[in-house]
Amino acid sequence: MNLFKNIWVRGIIIICILIGGFFFLQSYNQVEKPTLVNTQGRAFEKAVVVEVLKDNVQEDGSRVGDQVVLLQMETGPQKGQILEANSPNGLLFGTACRPGLEVITISSVVGQLHVTTVYNVDRSMPIYIFIAIFLIALCIIGGKKGVKSAIALIFSFICFVFVFFPMI
Repeated sequence: MNLFKNIWVRGIIIICILIGGFFFLQSYNQVEKPTLVNTQGRAFEKAVVVEVLKDNVQEDGSRVGDQVVLLQMETGPQKGQILEANSPNGLLFGTACRPGLEVITISSVVGQLHVTTVYNVDRSMPIYIFIAIFLIALCIIGGKKGVKSAIALIFSFICFVFVFFPMI
């Protein structure tokens, strides 16, 4: 019996390669990365809209100006706190808030002043769901080759993010 045909030996070899690859990526990414944009005192955090204090809907249904909302912070140093925030009405950032809406905020700290602004709607869960549906459909339609393709896509993504981009 060939040694590499034994399923247990194959499994152990694959696990050793994965662990070795993980440690390689961990050590390879310990490089000094230059700061492209100064984000000191500013962080993006997740929050949920609790209440709209001041709305910006006009009589004709259009939105002019900013909304003032109460947010319950989901991440960051202010996690669990309820903060008053501004939601601008702009094309670059801001959104029409309603209670229960999950949003991304920009939390800025200037001296003793903490300013929280609604950046946009939190779209992370739909993105994760689309990726999962794509990978599951690939595995179902492609069978064994689909599973191998899904693994290759995940491996390629990891290589781009943790090897090729840091090399740049």
